[in-house]
Formats: sequence, structure tokens, C-alpha cells
Amino acid sequence: MRFPTSSLNLKTACAYVACLALLGGCDAKPRQQDRPVDTMFVKEGELTFRRQDGTTITKIDIEIADDQEQRTSGLMGRPMLDERCGMLFVFEQEEPRSFWMMNTMISLDMMFVNGKKEVVTVHSRTIPFSTESYASSADCQYVVEVNAGFADRYGISQGDKIDWEKK
Repeated sequence: MRFPTSSLNLKTACAYVACLALLGGCDAKPRQQDRPVDTMFVKEGELTFRRQDGTTITKIDIEIADDQEQRTSGLMGRPMLDERCGMLFVFEQEEPRSFWMMNTMISLDMMFVNGKKEVVTVHSRTIPFSTESYASSADCQYVVEVNAGFADRYGISQGDKIDWEKK
């Protein structure tokens, strides 16, 4: 059995449902994944890698992550990093640290550095988007992230040192 329907009532009902659907997608604030990631490198300093005897190994341009927000986002969402660039994470004190690669699109080398600016741990060729924990083998106060393969290419290892200047 069919029931008579008014085309006006049907149009009104459809318009009402469409409005509700559109309004349902509106939020007062944007969700985390909706926020654009700033992927442009901004040089904030220069970092020098040195051998234990003080000779210079190489230098890179760095961004400096020295507050909680910067340290939390790090290099997440970046599709690339120039060969001569990296990020220096600065912490207030030495303690065991671990990093992961969640939302990080590129493979990195991570160098954990103690308060005397000596490399204590190197993790090479980390896995993008991994939730695996990459930990320091000793207390550290700094972490340097560079492109994967950088540490091998320049022979950077435990005991080498870093120095940096803010620009």
C-alpha cells in the first residue's frame, strides 16, 4: 500500500537532513590532523661534529627544539631534510631519553649526547612512522637528528663531540 506524500514535505525533510549533516562536521577548534605542518627548514644555528681530539668532522645547519612543544613535534610531517641540515633537541638536564618515529616521514640517524656534549649513543637509519623506542644507552641532555646514513658517511660514533652556535 502506498501513502500519499507531499513533495513540499519531502523537500523540507531532505533540506533539514542535509543541513544537519553539514553542521555535524563543524568543530569549534581544528583537530590535530587538520592542522598544517610547517615543513620549511628555518636555520637557527650551526652545529659542529668533532673527533675526541677536537678536529672538525663536519658542520650542519640546525633548527633548535628547546621547549616542550618543539621537542614533541620535532621533524614530524617533514617530507624531506637537506643533507647539511638537522635538528638539535635541547633538554634542561641529563637523564635517560628515548625517541620514536611516529608521524616522521623520513628515516633519520639519532645521536644522543650527554651534558659534556659527547655522543653516547647513535641510532642509524631509523624506521619512518615506527613506534619503536630508540633509547640512549646513558644519560643525555641533547639529541641530534639528521638524515639516515649521515653518521656512517662521516664516521660519527660514541665519544665524538658536538658544539653549536645559535644564529
